[in-house]
Amino acid sequence: MATPASTTAARSGIITGGHWMVDRIKVIDRYPAEESLAVILSETRANGGGAFNVAKDLALMRSGLTVSGVGLLGDDEDGRWALAECARHGIGTARLRLLPDAPTSRTDVFTVSGTGRRTFFTVKGACARLDETAFDFTGSAAKIFYLAYLGLLDGLAAPSAAAGDRRPQAARVLQQAAAAGLRTAVDLVSIGADFAPLVRACLGQVDYFFANDVEAEQLTGVTVSGRRGAALEQALTVAAQKIVAAGVRQVCVLHTPGGAVAAGADGAVARQGSVRVPPGDIRGGNGCGDAFAAGFLYAMHEDWSLPAALELGVSVAAKCLRSASSSDAVTDWRECLRDARALGFRPEF
Repeated sequence: MATPASTTAARSGIITGGHWMVDRIKVIDRYPAEESLAVILSETRANGGGAFNVAKDLALMRSGLTVSGVGLLGDDEDGRWALAECARHGIGTARLRLLPDAPTSRTDVFTVSGTGRRTFFTVKGACARLDETAFDFTGSAAKIFYLAYLGLLDGLAAPSAAAGDRRPQAARVLQQAAAAGLRTAVDLVSIGADFAPLVRACLGQVDYFFANDVEAEQLTGVTVSGRRGAALEQALTVAAQKIVAAGVRQVCVLHTPGGAVAAGADGAVARQGSVRVPPGDIRGGNGCGDAFAAGFLYAMHEDWSLPAALELGVSVAAKCLRSASSSDAVTDWRECLRDARALGFRPEF
């Protein structure tokens, strides 16, 4: 499923673009009903947003890849913290710009201590103003461009300003990346709104498409919720194949807490159960989907097989579960795989 060698043989590295933000992670004793109270047990600042999370995950995985970011931050304490965090992990920041008149995008993440379940309250901030003018792939030697989260990037959802082209700006950005020789990847986020028209307009420019079970159901109409085991795997497979048929050039990957399914444009299908992480070791699910994407993208960058890529994806996601933050528990990818294999994988979702 690799892109022809003529376009990627000399390429290396991953560009992560789109949603760069800062998370305020609050671990709480319970999630309260309206007009009632919960206790905040701890509060930390961490990287957030798919682009920031995947970039940091790749660094913590000791991938050895050149990783750089494209996006907008506010010229404020959070924005400067994000740049410093990138510098600490060797993430390129030349295309991360500080805006003087918008705050850094922020999400307050409330994680219930006993379950790891999360609820999000976000400030769109600078990310909402990111548009196609921020992206220039001229001369880039990177192999993959990853864009997240489609649906939360208002500027990229708007029609292009190019004459005669009324597609969403995201579609043009992805097309330009592909024309420059990069493979493209897109990730979604569950926002409740109808993002299907935006996604469909972009699918023809996407090599690797990521979504969770909720997003897959909303996008395809295939009933996923409420299903378990073989029925869930089958529903996800059908949904992934429908998304591929709608235009994805290489692979659609759908993930759930129980595992992941991948469907290729060549007809290949692979399934992988999640890691059997002991419940007592789980600190939170924040960033696990992004950790999965980081593992899968590293494997695709290295031209691994589809089953091997899914195994690494769930292995990195399992590490992420051990911290309430989005990335801090992620380790060397070899360790992720070794520890996951020692714990074992679920035989079914």
